[in-house]
Amino acid sequence: MNPNLLSKRVPFTAEAEGTADAITAKFYPRIKSLVSGMVLNVRALGANSTTTPTFTPRDGLLAPLVIVKGFDEALVAGDIIGDSHWLQLQYDSVLNKWTLLNPASSFYGAGPAGPTGATGATGAAGPTGSTGATGPAGPTGSTGATGPAGPTGATGATGATGATGPAGAATPAGKIFYMMGA
Repeated sequence: MNPNLLSKRVPFTAEAEGTADAITAKFYPRIKSLVSGMVLNVRALGANSTTTPTFTPRDGLLAPLVIVKGFDEALVAGDIIGDSHWLQLQYDSVLNKWTLLNPASSFYGAGPAGPTGATGATGAAGPTGSTGATGPAGPTGSTGATGPAGPTGATGATGATGATGPAGAATPAGKIFYMMGA
């Protein structure tokens, strides 16, 4: 059986070597040549910091190739999340590159906005709350100013002077004396 056909069916797994942006790995059995569509699983050393990290499954025998995502899109820094991220790398002979099947960020880019959803129905009004307690009475206002004095009343009439009795004589009570001209 051709060992390269086997590599298409059984995923090879290895720990990464090299650096986070120049990844190498040693697989057993050894990868002798690249077959379009083959998938290799590699446990990363760290997060990529460049948009063009490379990978080779056989350092010194197979040239390192650029890792892309989606449809030949460049990676962004951090698409390889970091230490222990299991990378699923698929070789594409048309591009002659490795495609990262599980990048941290989307490889489709921002698509058009979808339609706005329908607005939900308004719920029933809740019960009216009770009236709060009456607050304390406010302070009493100040007393107003005293008004102006009213007008002075009219002076009453002077009464008539009573008759004087004879000198030295007492006037009996209830008696009136007339004096006759002198």
